[in-house]
Amino acid sequence: MVQNKPRHPLPKIQTRPNRNTQRRSRKQKPFAISPFSVNRLSKRTLRQYLNAITAPLALPQGRSHLEFLPQDIINRISQYVPYENLIYLAWVSKALYRMVDPYLAPHETKLAFVIRAERDFYRHYSGLYPNLGCFMCFKVLPAGLFACDQPLQAELRTSAVDEPVVVDLRRFCIGCGIQMGLHKAGEEFTTRTGGRFWICNCLCILGEQTLVCKGCNAMCQLKPKKSRGTYR
Repeated sequence: MVQNKPRHPLPKIQTRPNRNTQRRSRKQKPFAISPFSVNRLSKRTLRQYLNAITAPLALPQGRSHLEFLPQDIINRISQYVPYENLIYLAWVSKALYRMVDPYLAPHETKLAFVIRAERDFYRHYSGLYPNLGCFMCFKVLPAGLFACDQPLQAELRTSAVDEPVVVDLRRFCIGCGIQMGLHKAGEEFTTRTGGRFWICNCLCILGEQTLVCKGCNAMCQLKPKKSRGTYR
């Protein structure tokens, strides 16, 4: 006795137009937007997003968000932060060191920190020549970078029409004195540690052993010291 096997249904024959519509439907699938994490993006890409769009992004947790802010916003914030805190903030990372400017801090905080640093920090008063604070660059520097006979007053001119006003000067280093025009070319000075230096025409600080400047060919004007009947 022969059993009747179940017959498989014959494949449906599709016409050419139906096949074309199916192919088009396969190609035209809606694009699915997959959620991405901000951790995968670089800082440069994140800054471009923050400057271009106004929608808030899900920033990564446990990291500093200050370096993602625009530079002008960071500068405005720095004007209200004490000088000491901005210095410590600039030491956190290389990115913050390039973006944070401690000199934008209020003037009274810079003045107070320099006075306290040269008085209370052990490394500044423990040496043979204690370090001194410069009240122009607001740094505590070695005593060999300060002149003994620095000018005590200077004429300040606010404009070309107004008359100059005489102002009292606080302690400043030799480098700041050259930048502000208080130490001029050809000037000779002695440092707090006893060293003798002179300034050439290209405003380079040279020692007494350097007789000619290699940059401007200026001659040393220092007079040799007399010691026990001989010159040295």
